[in-house]
Amino acid sequence: MGTQKIEILLNKYLDAETSLDEESILRDYFNNNEVESHLLPYKAMFTYFKIKDGYVKPIFKPKTNLRWLNVAASIVLLIGLYFGYDAKQKHETQLAYNQTEKALNLLANNFNKGAQSMAYLNEFDKAKNIIFK
Repeated sequence: MGTQKIEILLNKYLDAETSLDEESILRDYFNNNEVESHLLPYKAMFTYFKIKDGYVKPIFKPKTNLRWLNVAASIVLLIGLYFGYDAKQKHETQLAYNQTEKALNLLANNFNKGAQSMAYLNEFDKAKNIIFK
């Protein structure tokens, strides 16, 4: 077949205007080993499918079932949420403990100040008892 006719069919193919017969002619030409050098870039496009036992078989395997991948991703997500929630609870517990510790330290400091004041009153009571006895 002439190179000029192949170029015309190729242009029609790229414009999506070819019939199935014309596409078959292009496929047969590009599956042939005698392809013009300037048409070699288009060869891969037409040799994508190989004909075997009367049916078209793709070179690449079809995508596998992604169901197990979805299940695995869901499990990983749930585990991440569980441990993330657990870490958050631990953080909140630690924060509450720290705040309670600060409050109790403040209370203890004020109580100690009050106890020191009571020590002065105790000395006052001893002096009063000595004087009034």
